[in-house]
Amino acid sequence: MANVEIRPASTKELRTVLRLTLGARGQSEADLEAQVSGFIRYAKELSLDLTSQWLALVDGRMVTACTCIESPGRTAVLFLPGQDLAKTNRKLLADLISHVVENEAGRGMRLLQCLIQPDDACNRLVLRDVKFTDLTTLLYLEWTADQRADQLQPGVPDALTGHAVEWITYDAGEHRTFADLIAGTYQDSLDCRGLSGLRHIEDIILGHKSAGRFDPHRWLLLRCDGAAAGCILFGENPVGSALELVYMGVHPRFRRMGIGRYLLQQGLSLACSEGFAAVTLAVDIDNAPALALYESVGFRRTHSRLAMIRPLNST
Repeated sequence: MANVEIRPASTKELRTVLRLTLGARGQSEADLEAQVSGFIRYAKELSLDLTSQWLALVDGRMVTACTCIESPGRTAVLFLPGQDLAKTNRKLLADLISHVVENEAGRGMRLLQCLIQPDDACNRLVLRDVKFTDLTTLLYLEWTADQRADQLQPGVPDALTGHAVEWITYDAGEHRTFADLIAGTYQDSLDCRGLSGLRHIEDIILGHKSAGRFDPHRWLLLRCDGAAAGCILFGENPVGSALELVYMGVHPRFRRMGIGRYLLQQGLSLACSEGFAAVTLAVDIDNAPALALYESVGFRRTHSRLAMIRPLNST
């Protein structure tokens, strides 16, 4: 009978695990090495802990592996090997992920996420074996700074004409304003509805802050007659000249008034004024209004991922 061992990876095994969990089918050795090096550099810039790498060995030989990256907000993201490896080691990979799930629950994580290729049927089955469920397909979009100049001229929507409009940025004194607005924007939202109620608002905000390099002046909130109407939040990619649009939402009271476009134009204007070459984002494929808005100002689709989640019962 084969001897199976599941354990955390040692420091010396880190790069080997990342090669398995980050690699893509048909990728050259040079591209894979560059991807792994870039990932390590990204993690270092954001002070992400790379020590939670797990591997499964059969008779002393590493057969499969899993990378787990924890973020503030008690959420962790799993990276799995490609579907070819999952197909031949389905049971072993499921056992490995179960070990990771148990470990992360013990560490106080509330939610595990995994992003896989939409056609990756093998890893999808493995994740379902260990009680992950489909959340949605995420479309990844990019806007570059060479877009038409008219997209960078924020204009107050007609519906707000004659009202007192004010922009504020995030600071400790406005934390509750941002928190209450973000929570309010989830009402009847079309964006990742399966996440509703799974996380506390303070965990959500911590998660948004950890998405790239946080700078409070890049978190913008729009007030109308003193009421919080909407917000747009950016994080900086620490290894590229790009901002990530981490979250944008409009309070239900102010929807269908052109405020989403106003927020987006203000955000793109900020990105260009600071010299960023691009803005990236991910959007729920089922959020047709948001997708139409983004594409109307020049965002282009780059790739997609199936998001799967497993809530944990941590306290």
